[in-house]
Amino acid sequence: MKEGSLREIQLLMKAVTPIFIYGAPTNYQSMPELRGAPFRGQLRYWFRALNPDLTKTDLETRESHIFGSTDVGSRVKITVKPSGIPLEIGNRYYLPHKIYPRSTPRDKRIFSKPAILEDSEFLMWLQCTNQSVQAPFIKAFLLWLNLGGVGFRARRGFGSLRVIDSRVPELELEDQRLIELLKQTKFSDGNQLIDHLQRVLSVVLPNTPLISNAMANFPSSSGSASYPSFSDGKWSLLVCEKPFDTYEDAMKQFWRDNLRINGIKDDRAFGYARGGR
Repeated sequence: MKEGSLREIQLLMKAVTPIFIYGAPTNYQSMPELRGAPFRGQLRYWFRALNPDLTKTDLETRESHIFGSTDVGSRVKITVKPSGIPLEIGNRYYLPHKIYPRSTPRDKRIFSKPAILEDSEFLMWLQCTNQSVQAPFIKAFLLWLNLGGVGFRARRGFGSLRVIDSRVPELELEDQRLIELLKQTKFSDGNQLIDHLQRVLSVVLPNTPLISNAMANFPSSSGSASYPSFSDGKWSLLVCEKPFDTYEDAMKQFWRDNLRINGIKDDRAFGYARGGR
């Protein structure tokens, strides 16, 4: 692919959990706004997570080659817009595990924000202008799609998405499995989800053994990066055996039960800003 040519992947996305995403500071916390910039920011984050062994200088060079910098333009583009059906907007609790039947109206109000609601659909276009950035770009996208979210409270499970339809051209990729893994499906139990996640990780982190069980440790790394990355002892993947009826049920059980043990509830990975994130 020559520099300047444009290849495009079109995805129909569905919100699994509410998306707290807003515009410029003057519009902050007023009405949710669908924009491409927050998604690009997330892909930078997951690109860094994929490369824990790089020095800061090498990481900045590679990241700039893909996503651009003040000195060079981006070779990738993310565009989002409603699918033709207006996005459904409403208030949602961003701390659902803090809302009890006995909670006061004030409690419920201060833990609530306007959001793009769960099950909302919108279109997303991924575009690359250079063949050399396609594979690392889509690898970062796959990690974000399966393990991350976008917007406020993304570290707590909000802003999670899945692909429900796709239009993918024949891209010149080293591994076509990257494209196939974009076409997600719903999973009826935890084993199916584990199989899917292991396929994703085996492609985005090739030649790296994964420990396969209910709590699978991620690959170790000799790097000492100060940013979140796939380094030894820093990542684990927890998968429940059966699906929950609603996202709220899942969040309530996870945050009430699982993160009250072993000091996990105060870990910075979940958004606690003590000493930086």
